[in-house]
Amino acid sequence: MHLLILDKPYRFHCYPGSYLDTSESPERLLETVERFEEDLTHPCGPS
Repeated sequence: MHLLILDKPYRFHCYPGSYLDTSESPERLLETVERFEEDLTHPCGPS
């Protein structure tokens, strides 16, 4: 149970501060936003 609580903070930690740079392509930005949304909305743990 404790590992499930730490799942989302761990996922967000995997996005470094410089991950999104203004020089990135629109495709990269969209991919990152979609991945971030997935991390926020999908339940953690086995499906």
